[in-house]
Amino acid sequence: MGRDPGLEAIQARQCLGLPLTGRLTVAQVKRAHKLLAVQHHPDKGGDPEVMTRFNTARDVLLEPEMEMLAA
Repeated sequence: MGRDPGLEAIQARQCLGLPLTGRLTVAQVKRAHKLLAVQHHPDKGGDPEVMTRFNTARDVLLEPEMEMLAA
């Protein structure tokens, strides 16, 4: 069974605190990721697993094929 890219995108949006519907710009995704990264970075005492989740969410939303699901 393959993974559901739509569900993955929704989970990524939730992880980064972004709206669950509507188009997202690259700038919105990067801004949300940066704000969370600054707060939760392991070098600043944050949890590495949490940071990995934020990085994965950013990568999912910035994948070219996800652009079709951003609407």
